[in-house]
Amino acid sequence: MGRSYAQRNSNRRGTAPIGGLSKGGTSFLPGSRIEMGLDEALKPIRDPEALRNATPEEFAERAGRVPSELNYVHPLREGNGRAQEAFISELGRHYGHEIDFSVIAKPRMIEASIETTNNPSSPVMKQVIEDAMNPGRREAIDPHSKTCERSAKSLCNTKFAPPARARRSQKRFSATTIALPAL
Repeated sequence: MGRSYAQRNSNRRGTAPIGGLSKGGTSFLPGSRIEMGLDEALKPIRDPEALRNATPEEFAERAGRVPSELNYVHPLREGNGRAQEAFISELGRHYGHEIDFSVIAKPRMIEASIETTNNPSSPVMKQVIEDAMNPGRREAIDPHSKTCERSAKSLCNTKFAPPARARRSQKRFSATTIALPAL
């Protein structure tokens, strides 16, 4: 390992590795610009009133913009993805939204992080957060999430539960639609 735990998990401010910091072909913000990068990354969640009154979809929209920016800033030497998930989960809890990233397969989260770092306007992180927020989706995704992690196929970026709009259009039965025999 060579470095202590504290060194591995400290921020990168002031570090300027030769050629910049990159991982798997993705380049990150230079360490000397972390403060500016964090200021920019956190703009979508700066308005507490907007977050307090946000619907789950609005919250996911705002919160979904933060991980891609934070990933580009890459403020920590190690553990940026886990720190982002914990931060977004805690932010959601603070504003009344349960966000459970444990139902999101790791390959799907990594793919979403890479895609939104390369294309910040991509909606994939918003979709991941919506899936992690919606109890019905969490219930539908959870059993499949473990399968995705084992297989690590692109299937992990598939939604297993239809969006609420699609579910509303499905035919539902009620006591008034079933003809009961007269007694």
